[in-house]
Amino acid sequence: MLYAFLKGVYTVFHLFNISSVWDSYLCFNMIKLIFYGLVTYLVYKLVFELIIPVGKASSQMREKMQQMQQQQQNFQQQQSQPKAEPEKAPKPIADKEYIEFEELKP
Repeated sequence: MLYAFLKGVYTVFHLFNISSVWDSYLCFNMIKLIFYGLVTYLVYKLVFELIIPVGKASSQMREKMQQMQQQQQNFQQQQSQPKAEPEKAPKPIADKEYIEFEELKP
């Protein structure tokens, strides 16, 4: 009975060691799978930890710059407009009623 069990184990073990060609094929596929997995992981990390955050930060910075420029333009427009003072209607001056003005020196 022990002999039959060991023979079965040896047969199963022997099936996976059929030839060195099969072993090298499996090894190559495993290395290829690990390589593709590593490349996929690195691309994922690059995209989600570098490219997307930098894109978001640049768009936020662009929005803040536009807001600052808009505030600056609004401030300049407010400064250029005179303050609302009640305008006094100028008195009509009749001809020949001009008064000569002389400066006085102290």
